[in-house]
Amino acid sequence: MKILPLLLVLFVSSCTEVEELKKSIDHGSFSWSGGTVFSEPSLVTTKEIHFDTGNLLGREIIIEGKIESLGKYDTHLVISDESGRMLVVLTHVEDANRLLAEESYERLRVLGTVERGKKGLPYILAKALNLISQEDVK
Repeated sequence: MKILPLLLVLFVSSCTEVEELKKSIDHGSFSWSGGTVFSEPSLVTTKEIHFDTGNLLGREIIIEGKIESLGKYDTHLVISDESGRMLVVLTHVEDANRLLAEESYERLRVLGTVERGKKGLPYILAKALNLISQEDVK
């Protein structure tokens, strides 16, 4: 009977590791191809995020648009689409500065979660970036 708690702990920790592995694969595939393997995030507009009543909070989403401004140390950016602008925090994206240094992209696709700031305003906590080249836009 003493082995049962040990097996339970091992099972729970392995499930957590599997979920983290799935997230890593999704983030890598999103950066490479613009899609995910395991999760199904929805593509939303800035208008949908700004007028959301809490349904999107904490959910994984995709937002696409043009970079309006980039923070001094590549920790954040402002992305815009036809309906508005949105703050995107890049602190959880590895090599964001290297990706954004490329000049051959027209638009940016962001995989992230919708969060709320101190004053209740929404922002996107980015998990992965996908650069959309000028050839892909045409």
